[in-house]
Amino acid sequence: MTSTAPPDVPAYYLAPTAPQITVATPTGSLSPVMNQGEADYYNGQCQSYMSQFLFTNVADLADLSRVLFYELQMHRMSHWAATGTDYDGVPIDPTQTRRAIKEYGDSLSKVKNDLGMTKSQRDKEKEQDTGAYLVRLKRRAREFGIHRETQLRKALQLMNDLNYIVGSYDRSDQVERDKLGFSSEHEILEWIRQSMLPEFIAVDDHFRKNAQSFWLQEL
Repeated sequence: MTSTAPPDVPAYYLAPTAPQITVATPTGSLSPVMNQGEADYYNGQCQSYMSQFLFTNVADLADLSRVLFYELQMHRMSHWAATGTDYDGVPIDPTQTRRAIKEYGDSLSKVKNDLGMTKSQRDKEKEQDTGAYLVRLKRRAREFGIHRETQLRKALQLMNDLNYIVGSYDRSDQVERDKLGFSSEHEILEWIRQSMLPEFIAVDDHFRKNAQSFWLQEL
């Protein structure tokens, strides 16, 4: 935050050259204010912005400092315009004060727009976030559908294998059953336990480990 006023703004609107009260800007520097009321206003606005927005680099914090500077000047000018005098009771020029408020307001709007702090920009970002979420959701749903198809194909294959084994077993004598590799019903049951079920479960485990966990994290 700087202490230089915009062009054509009277110098007497600035804080005293030897201030007794300072505030900490978002960048960490100290900046003068004219009284405790201004300090309270500045600190309140600063805390509010820092809690509502995520500023991740020095440039953003510098721009936020500019936002707070312009808001403080408008807060000061508005108070003076309402009372007709400055903090010391000295009459102010209403025309110059109104012009100063407008110029600070225009500068404030530009910086807020650059930072994405306006309502229209926040609404646009929400729409973009929602759109991205729906794209991810559709992709995950497609992945889930592919998994189900894979699971059903594997189930159909295994059931066909089981149907063939049981049918062949029932139609065969003991010699043919020995050639088939299933001499007894117990061996068919062991095939189900050791081959059929593990193959089917492996398909579901693969999906949970490689796709479903990421899906749930994103949701």
